[in-house]
Amino acid sequence: MIKAEQKRWALWLTLLAGTVVAMVYPVDDVAVAEVATPSSTVEVVAAPVSRQPTTPSPRTQEASTGQPGQVAMPAMAANPFAPRNWQAPPLPVVTPTPVVVAPALPVEPAGPPPLPFKFMGRLHDGGEQVVYLSQGEQTLIARVGETLGATYKVLGMDAQRIEFEYLPTGDKQQLALPASE
Repeated sequence: MIKAEQKRWALWLTLLAGTVVAMVYPVDDVAVAEVATPSSTVEVVAAPVSRQPTTPSPRTQEASTGQPGQVAMPAMAANPFAPRNWQAPPLPVVTPTPVVVAPALPVEPAGPPPLPFKFMGRLHDGGEQVVYLSQGEQTLIARVGETLGATYKVLGMDAQRIEFEYLPTGDKQQLALPASE
């Protein structure tokens, strides 16, 4: 074998032996190890390990009864002929505590939503002005007094703007029109 392989095998065997020893002999107390580095010494402290079981083992129960080979049993398990109730115990009676609810503050409406219409064009038809609007993919014809989309009513028109009433709240809104030539 090459010298480097021998060193590698020695390192692996040392680590294996250390692992086996750590498994067989666990540390119960606080262990302090000092690791020396070229510049300083560092202390490594391991936390104490608690070896107490969460549930009593038969040996622990034997110690509590005082007799070897005898396991402490609950009172019901001591008498196998004792009556048993398989129903759940009744629920405890809980008296409700009154909850004081603060009165809700009136919510101010945020106002009407922005106008969904866009100006497409206008037409003067025998003294009556007609404005063509688009709402998404739909083209609408707006005249004074008409209701558009069941939510907006046209109140008035002039050369610069159209005035709408938002029917659910009664708020008035205006749509500015481009200047005509």
